[in-house]
Amino acid sequence: MNEAIEIAIKTEKDGIEFYSKAAEKTKDELGKKMFLSLVEDEKRHLAFLEKLSCEEDVCLDDLAFVDPKRELATIFSEVSAASDAVSDKASDREALEMALDMERKGYKHYKQMAADQDDSKMKRIFEQLAYEEERHYEILDETRSYLDDTGRWFMWDEYSFPQG
Repeated sequence: MNEAIEIAIKTEKDGIEFYSKAAEKTKDELGKKMFLSLVEDEKRHLAFLEKLSCEEDVCLDDLAFVDPKRELATIFSEVSAASDAVSDKASDREALEMALDMERKGYKHYKQMAADQDDSKMKRIFEQLAYEEERHYEILDETRSYLDDTGRWFMWDEYSFPQG
């Protein structure tokens, strides 16, 4: 299997775990829905990458023989402690800041993977994943704006103006 795909699969699995824990821990209903939406996006990415890996002559079922001690470096591994940090005491804002950081790193990671590819198909795949990570960042950033100033966020996001 292409090492870039292997790393991407691990990254998406780590993202699913982090966002699932964040959704479970957050007290804000909007935040919970946002994190669950990100879980679904990461699952979609994972399914795509797993299918792609099977098209590369190696199916994921064959990976059971890989040395389990071999750790892949992913953007989420830096924050493996971060998923534990999304505890009952962690604020929704802290979880949001961690998610923003991960999506920023994810975007850079996939852009670099795209740049490193010789195959145009693989380059397009990683460009698309980078684009989706960038969209995740935008969603999280808008949520941060909402938490910082709900009234102003609503006004600009909904293009409404104060009456009176």
